[in-house]
Amino acid sequence: GRVTGSNPLAYAVPTGGKPILLDMATSTAAGGKVAAAHAAGLPIPADWVVDRDGEPSTDPAAFLEGGALRPMAGHKGFGVALLIETLSAVLTGALTTRQVVPWIVGDPTLPTGHGAAFLAFDVAALTPIEVFKRRVDALAQEIREAPKARGAGRIYLPGEMEWERRETALREGIVLPPDVAASVSALSEELGVPMTGFRTDV
Repeated sequence: GRVTGSNPLAYAVPTGGKPILLDMATSTAAGGKVAAAHAAGLPIPADWVVDRDGEPSTDPAAFLEGGALRPMAGHKGFGVALLIETLSAVLTGALTTRQVVPWIVGDPTLPTGHGAAFLAFDVAALTPIEVFKRRVDALAQEIREAPKARGAGRIYLPGEMEWERRETALREGIVLPPDVAASVSALSEELGVPMTGFRTDV
């Protein structure tokens, strides 16, 4: 049965330029990706979900019909997910585990009971911010210059691909997957707001 959700973990680290950004599920794959595969009629990798009997499945419907997301890296991912559950739900007073209403398959008119926790560090209390940024930039450069396997290209830091996609989107527009475009189209009809300027050429 389901215990923790995808319990995402996100962070931002200031640099001398664009910040390093990470936003990831602590499950092997986020529930939204499973739902997108289901909408597209595509199978999923066997390590993404288990069905309602706890067996691995490549059918995304197995998750939507009562299965569960699998934690990334096995017990390690479960351990991190439990930390997120403690910070974002137990500490904040939000709902926990199976009490949370699934937003993908639940009634959209009901509150989900999700919680969130935000932690901010005053860098300047430990080291001058400009020194910190220089050190992060040096760390990033060291990582980029690390030896790579034959044929491997650039080493990306968390968020770099997304920053580049943002620049492309600002120039060329945002490409919507067909299932998202269909949802937005239905919403535009319901609210009477014209749907213009969208691309679906994925």
